[in-house]
Amino acid sequence: MSQMILNYIKTRMLSLPVCIVAWLCSYINMLSEEARTKPLSILQQLIQPLQGDSLPQYYSERFVNLSLY
Repeated sequence: MSQMILNYIKTRMLSLPVCIVAWLCSYINMLSEEARTKPLSILQQLIQPLQGDSLPQYYSERFVNLSLY
């Protein structure tokens, strides 16, 4: 369920994943080692590119541009 929501955010809400990743990075730095598991898995899911034949138009170009920073 959460994977489906994260994929929807990555494909439809263009700037929100960047904000979520920035927030997660600062949030993870404040957590103890034990509490980092779930936020780190969400972070990993958000930074991985989408795969498949039904990618939105210009997705690959946007991903390349975002990965340059």
